[in-house]
Order: sequence, then C-alpha cells, then structure tokens
Amino acid sequence: VHKSMADWITDENRAAGLLVNRADGHDMLAKWARDERESVFAFAHGVFHLVHSGQGEQAMELLHDFEWLLTALADKGVSARTLLRDAPDPEDEVVWALKKSLHAVRERPLELAFQLLGRFGP
Repeated sequence: VHKSMADWITDENRAAGLLVNRADGHDMLAKWARDERESVFAFAHGVFHLVHSGQGEQAMELLHDFEWLLTALADKGVSARTLLRDAPDPEDEVVWALKKSLHAVRERPLELAFQLLGRFGP
C-alpha cells in the first residue's frame, strides 16, 4: 500500500470507518506473504511485514531459503537490494554474501548458487 494510503487508513481522525490497526495489518500481510508463491508483492515486501510484525526469525528463514530467494530474484524480478533492505540481522552470513553478490545477481539472478558457493566455499 502506498505510504500516503497507509497513513490515511491508520489515522483515527482521517480514516472514518476504514481505520486499520497498523500492527494487525503487518500481521495479516506477513502471514499471507510467508506462504504466497505467486505474488511479486509477497516476495518484495514479505520480509518487511514479517519484521514489522515481530517475526524476525521467520524473515531470516525466508532469506536463508535458497528456493525462495531464487524465485524472488529470477522468476519475480525482485532485486536483492529490496530483499535485503529489511533484513533483521544485517550481520548474518547469508545477508553478507547476498550484499557482496548484488552486482552479479542483479544482471544474472540465476548465478545465485554460484555466488553463494563462491562466498562460502565448498
């Protein structure tokens, strides 16, 4: 949801009968995005909503899931930078490896496995 829309529907004075609790919204979107495998939105914003609903561990599980990462990058066209933007543990080794691989996977997302293996070794 566009930020101005989110600001409007979460403001008691402006939302009228459409008021949405921000925490409940993050919870609902996190639950949906965690299991959704078709929507680009789920891949691009799932980590964000998991983190903002207090589910940082589940967000890191997604970032550690090779199949999920490859689908996000190669099939859905989500940038690695977008995936990492909200990573709850920026010092995590997979997050580090993906940051080091941004240039390569942006141009050739199918190189993800080679980039990760090259960073971690055999």
